[in-house]
Amino acid sequence: YVFVKWEVANQSFDPDQYAEAITMSMEQGDDIIAYFEPAIPCALPANIQIDAEQTTAAISWDGPFNFLSYVVRWRPVGAANWSEISYLDTQIILTGLEACTDYEFEVGTICGFATSDLVTAQFSTDCATVGAEELPVRIQAFQVYPNPTRNLVNLEFDLTESGLTGIAVRSATGQLLWQQSPSQLNAGRHRLTLEESSQWPAGVYFIYLQMEEEVAVRKAVKQ
Repeated sequence: YVFVKWEVANQSFDPDQYAEAITMSMEQGDDIIAYFEPAIPCALPANIQIDAEQTTAAISWDGPFNFLSYVVRWRPVGAANWSEISYLDTQIILTGLEACTDYEFEVGTICGFATSDLVTAQFSTDCATVGAEELPVRIQAFQVYPNPTRNLVNLEFDLTESGLTGIAVRSATGQLLWQQSPSQLNAGRHRLTLEESSQWPAGVYFIYLQMEEEVAVRKAVKQ
């Protein structure tokens, strides 16, 4: 540990707290408090990985060798208050989250009397989606690729029969961002690129494929 600063209880004596040396006359009952911190800086957590579902999120990170514990906190984006705990492990499962909601997550390393800066990540809980095993009869093998992506989003799907088919894109909060009016598509395999996706900011998006009354949904992640 190395010396950081000192404080004195006698408020009438108030020189520079960070001076390398001081000369003072002590009176009975005066207290001096010295503050120290680790000589090696408290290292940051790294490589945060998040797997979010509708109401839960499994989160892990790489911890430094000299940790004692971690401070972990999370909240919906824009909320005033954090949920915060001290934690001993490098992986945690958050429960009781709101579906279809953007969250902020922060974690910092606690080393003795010092705490590192907090490392921040964001994630979005799932909205109600249709899984591959639940796809409607006429829409099959619907996939989004590459996923996650840093550029364009591509779609691929099979139709078991011809029909009017439309596409819509919504944000993680449900806002409609783009849609293609229904058009007649033949039965068979279809591939297309969402050119608009190159302009999307990083985040989570939901791609809706609708054929008449049937709807299939896929989640896309833009990095």
